[in-house]
Amino acid sequence: MLKKLGRLLQPKNGAESENRFGNLHLARAVLLLEMVHVDFAGEPIEEEFVFHALREGFDLTGEETRQLLAHARQEREKSLDLHQFTRQINEACSREEKTSLLETFWRLAHVDGKIDKYEEALMRRLTTLLRLSHRQMIEAKLKVREELGLRRSDGSIRPLS
Repeated sequence: MLKKLGRLLQPKNGAESENRFGNLHLARAVLLLEMVHVDFAGEPIEEEFVFHALREGFDLTGEETRQLLAHARQEREKSLDLHQFTRQINEACSREEKTSLLETFWRLAHVDGKIDKYEEALMRRLTTLLRLSHRQMIEAKLKVREELGLRRSDGSIRPLS
């Protein structure tokens, strides 16, 4: 699924950013890094998740992934908001593709075993910026929680540790 999303996020007209990665590669990487750092923790397991999600999703080598992440870190630091990155995704991706991206964000948020208030707030913000509904955000969250075994057989949600 990540590879499919990676192909979908490649620029259709061949336009590349100045570092040879497509603008949508960069947009996705920046948003993933924002999720990693929104809780001011930036744990190594989250960084590892981002590395592998980008590498597999875009079919990159390890070195290419490191270069993309380095460029995304620079772009994230100099940007004033996330709108420029979500706008690129909105212009190029379908609702289903954006929902799949939300699921990736939820997987990242869950990777350290806890979801804090900053991650929840960023998910709400990204949902709005990606022009998705609150319902779509919750459905993506529940789908990921079920994948991760965090949903009980009676439908209730198991708390994270």
